[in-house]
Amino acid sequence: MVLCPHCQSAAAIRTSEQQTRLVRELLLLCSNDACGFRFVGQIVAVRTIQPSYAPHPAISLPLVVRSRPANDDAPIPANDERAPAADVEPMP
Repeated sequence: MVLCPHCQSAAAIRTSEQQTRLVRELLLLCSNDACGFRFVGQIVAVRTIQPSYAPHPAISLPLVVRSRPANDDAPIPANDERAPAADVEPMP
């Protein structure tokens, strides 16, 4: 969802046009009738998370390498017997 930069209401995409292989330009309209702001935005591809299996030779985006696991990659087991954090009161 795109928000109106003025009133923070949802903005609807009215039209869009591909500018380059990496950039798409959008015409947006604020859904708040009291605001009525119309503006142009862009969707831009900026980095690679998973390389393409059919890469185009003209596309070169930096590859992001995760240096540590995401929060849900190594969840704490439900039966973890470590002491609770200092700010958590023990259950009766």
